[in-house]
Amino acid sequence: MGEGQLRKIIDSRIFTETIATQFSRAINILSEPPPRSSRANAYLWAVFGLGAVLRLIQYAVNRSFWQDEVSLAINVIERDFSQLAEPLASNQAAPYLVLVLFKAAHALFGANDYAFRFVPLAFSLAGLAFFVPLTRRLLDPRSALAAMLLLAISPTAVSFSIEYKQYTIDSFATIWILLALAPLMLGQRTRRHFVHAAIAGAVCVWLSFPAVFVLAGTGLAVIYAQWKHWQKFALPLTLVALWIIFFAGHYALIATNAAGNDDLASFWAGHMLPPPTSLDNLATLWQKMVHIADYALPYPWSAAPLLMAYAGFAWIARKRPIPAAAIGLPFLAIMGASMLELYPLYSRLILFLQPLVCLAAGACLGGLANLGQRWPKLKIPGHAVAGLLVLPLAYASAQDVIEPPEKQATQSVARTLAEARQPEQPILVRPLEAQQLRFYAERYGIPSDVIIRRSPNDDDPSDILSTLYPVDGQTLVWIFVLQRFGEPNIAQYNIEQRVRPTGRILGHQHYAMCDLYLIDLTGLKPPEEPREE
Repeated sequence: MGEGQLRKIIDSRIFTETIATQFSRAINILSEPPPRSSRANAYLWAVFGLGAVLRLIQYAVNRSFWQDEVSLAINVIERDFSQLAEPLASNQAAPYLVLVLFKAAHALFGANDYAFRFVPLAFSLAGLAFFVPLTRRLLDPRSALAAMLLLAISPTAVSFSIEYKQYTIDSFATIWILLALAPLMLGQRTRRHFVHAAIAGAVCVWLSFPAVFVLAGTGLAVIYAQWKHWQKFALPLTLVALWIIFFAGHYALIATNAAGNDDLASFWAGHMLPPPTSLDNLATLWQKMVHIADYALPYPWSAAPLLMAYAGFAWIARKRPIPAAAIGLPFLAIMGASMLELYPLYSRLILFLQPLVCLAAGACLGGLANLGQRWPKLKIPGHAVAGLLVLPLAYASAQDVIEPPEKQATQSVARTLAEARQPEQPILVRPLEAQQLRFYAERYGIPSDVIIRRSPNDDDPSDILSTLYPVDGQTLVWIFVLQRFGEPNIAQYNIEQRVRPTGRILGHQHYAMCDLYLIDLTGLKPPEEPREE
């Protein structure tokens, strides 16, 4: 081979490699999120600031813990780190890493409400911050701003940002997974992106039970996006295998505790999705989808968020089908799991889908705002309709700032007892109320031994009288009754119907989902015990 031929071959290889390198760089540039003006970024971070302020206001208000929060907090307080992997008491279940973080906050900051709520607040703020680059990657500037605004001011997101449960952490996990996998969905293959995706998936399956459904949906979108590189499919397969290993480890350690709880299984059974084999089942499917979207974005018109999400999903799919698949496939995964009776579609348990609903609904609002680019005459109407669709959420958030919502105002009850109760007066409660009241009793100087558990038969209104009799000679007693979520306050109804007509009620205070009574039991005697023959 002559020197001239060798030189031509070398030059051709250099030229080919140069072309390949330049083409690869061009693909990477196209795969990166489109450049945004500093003004667009400033708007996104300003909305983040608004959402952060709304969450910090709720944190500062320090509303009372409700039933599930108290139950979980007692589990965390009374157990060490190793015991958190065992089945929790009071029908509680949470991912192990969440319990570890809650326990660490308790160990560092003590047993007070602000310490308890610090971890959920931190994850809520982190999720909102991660949502900024996520919207920039997946949506156009106006849609990104709209999606960011929906998540920032959603009353559901703001309320759960301080809830001492794992639900706001579920939402964070969804956002982190989407953010980590977005470059891979857009065709990038750098090792840094695979490492980020591996870490996000491995951590999130220990932070969130439903994260596995988000990984399943977005993982399929990534596999499809990376399919053209099937010769180099080792990295995506390794990624999926790593997720499966970490999920299996967490499931073996703790997730089976929730699956094996008969009480939880019985409660969740009514919230599973039936297979679409009949018109009635299809109607149930529609109702569940409306519930998911309405819970994420509580509008006065329950179907409005779902219709907005459908329209936005179609808008995204028309321009960017793979990101649209990453938004839509987790819904299919969770519906399939619910039909197999593996996961209930029930209120706070579906909060992890909220970021996906906000992305889709934000694309709908952004599409309305963008109408003027194609049809100039529709610019003002498009902006007006988009603004009107945001107003109900903005109004609801403003109302929550003016009058912060309470779920079960046990702390207010404890405060009233501390101020009005005489030292010798006992407090009669059922087991449910006893646990919650004792949670607040010590900090308000109420001795635990004055909280006396009695269990009236709520199904028999007349039985309430059999539990009302003097305690250690004290005829003036306090009665604290609490309403369970989704149920009428039967105990309060029975007291009103059976005791108030007797004139024995000397005082009554009503709070959010609970009531406190001062009752005179003079002349009443305990029921006689049956004699043994």
